[in-house]
Amino acid sequence: IVGVAAGQEVQLPLLRMMQKRATLKGTVLRARPIEEKGAAVRAFEREVVPGLAAGTIRPLVDRVFDAADAPAAFDHLAAPGKTGKVLLRF
Repeated sequence: IVGVAAGQEVQLPLLRMMQKRATLKGTVLRARPIEEKGAAVRAFEREVVPGLAAGTIRPLVDRVFDAADAPAAFDHLAAPGKTGKVLLRF
């Protein structure tokens, strides 16, 4: 987990995670050295981007706004209760 823009509370399917032997890690990149941030980006490119390209990993989208509705999108982003990404369509 990197960032908590949507809030700090979450419900997790713990039994499913245990069955899959899943690992959950959290971090904050703000105070990290630039080299470590670069390493995180490279790891993301290596481990996540191929799954996104293949469709085996899909981001969770909360809501999509037209670019003209960007102010409403930012209001929605600032409000609590979202699950997933808030996107702008251009």
